[in-house]
Amino acid sequence: MNPEVMQSWAVEALIASSFLILFVLLLRGTAQRLFGARIAYALWALPLLRMMLPRVPGLDAARLRPDVELGGVAHMVVASLDSAPAIAAPAAAAATIVPGAARLAGAPALVEAAPHAIDWPALLLFVWLGGAVLHLGWHMLAHRRFLRRIKADAVLLRRDCGISIWTGPAVPGPLATGLLDRAILLPADFTDRYAPRERRLVLAHEVAHHCRGDLFANAAALVLLSLHWFNPLAHRAYRLFRADQELACDETVLSDEPEDARFHYGQAIVKSVAPRFPAAACAMHSAGLLKQRLRMMTRMSRSMLRLAAGALLGVGITAGGLALTASGAAAATDLIADMPVPPLPPVPPQPPVPGAPRVTPPAPPAPPAPPASFKGHHHVMISDRSIIVDGRAIDPASDEGREIRRQAEEARRDAERAAREAAREAARATREAQRDAAYATRDARREALADAAEARRAGLEAARAAREMAAHVDTSGIVRASLRSTRASLEADCPNGRRAASAIVDDRAAIKAIAAGCVDREAIRAEVRRGLIRAKAGIAEAELHINDF
Repeated sequence: MNPEVMQSWAVEALIASSFLILFVLLLRGTAQRLFGARIAYALWALPLLRMMLPRVPGLDAARLRPDVELGGVAHMVVASLDSAPAIAAPAAAAATIVPGAARLAGAPALVEAAPHAIDWPALLLFVWLGGAVLHLGWHMLAHRRFLRRIKADAVLLRRDCGISIWTGPAVPGPLATGLLDRAILLPADFTDRYAPRERRLVLAHEVAHHCRGDLFANAAALVLLSLHWFNPLAHRAYRLFRADQELACDETVLSDEPEDARFHYGQAIVKSVAPRFPAAACAMHSAGLLKQRLRMMTRMSRSMLRLAAGALLGVGITAGGLALTASGAAAATDLIADMPVPPLPPVPPQPPVPGAPRVTPPAPPAPPAPPASFKGHHHVMISDRSIIVDGRAIDPASDEGREIRRQAEEARRDAERAAREAAREAARATREAQRDAAYATRDARREALADAAEARRAGLEAARAAREMAAHVDTSGIVRASLRSTRASLEADCPNGRRAASAIVDDRAAIKAIAAGCVDREAIRAEVRRGLIRAKAGIAEAELHINDF
């Protein structure tokens, strides 16, 4: 395929999909509030389908030019191949048809091609595709390394309905992975971390990812992101796409559960918070999405009629967006006219045949006079005293010269008008962006203050609970028990000391009396040290119970 045609399709598809990404970013919040997370998640199919949409034949019928006679061109090419040998013309004298000239003037304009000109369309196409391949390859390699590290110490628990369930110490939280070899990875403390009902909801969430095809959607979205590797808007949209995917999966799981299951589901989500995972996996534990998912569960009840209306509206928006941004496929004649055509090699004179009459070749027709317009030409120079169009001097006082001056003045005024309009649009867009940024900053500040107040209140409650638990710990009882145990051990080892301390009630004084009546002072000191260690261990265990609370 011609690099210019390929580049034209790529530019149209990238620009159209970028506009559709921006459209979905603006629409997803409203769709989520009115129709639910599943409808908002379905809207992300619009930019992906547009990137896959080929050119639609028939949309560019107006581009066909009746003044290009392809029949004559094809006849000349066939005649030259049949009657003339293939002679390569020197690079310095090679001539090509300029597509812009054929489109504007209606006739091919011959210009000399530079011998070492850079093929910019092919270079840009190579850079774009190379960046996409590198971006996609890096993510695939990271996902493969992650799975290899996770499954190194993992154990296969069971395999049901084509889904393998693994558990291992390197898995920080539940996640679903695999397109063909479908798997669910669980942490090693899964049964200790989650209650029985929470475990059932967690497994239902990961199975829903596989049943809904979210892993395939992630792969397609990653390919689209790789094609938009240079576009920061696409990276922002990919993160929000993953957020909408988790919200839609939560809505799918809770749609068939009773109302009291939301509390247990929220507990499971909080216990599953963990670091980020590779882009291709579906993890339940996105820390940045925790607050939004918990808030979503409070407003999930919607009627079937509203869900059906949202689905119908989403289909209409998708079809309309594809129809409005579709690019037309030029007909074969238009593509051939746009492609560079090599010059015809000169036909050498044929030797005369003996006995044949001499035939004088007809004179070539005179070229038509150029129109009185500068729009179809390539080189136009206008000054106060002269006008030169494609190397041909035109009298400024003639009708043709005055017409060219008038058109040049109109073109200048149009350009100035377009520049003023563009400046106004840019100023308007800047004002709107500043206003939106101010609103977003204000909302973010409010949410940050609310989160800080909530965290401060939670910290105060935790501190109060710790003080209450500490008040119930009888550290003095632990010390008395340790002293009593030490005294009993010393009395058993030293009968003389036992008789000396039999009348003493205080354990500390009794230990001193036993030590004074015994000979092995080092054994006594060791026993006292062991008693103190036991007392410290008891106090530390009590403090651990406080921290667990």
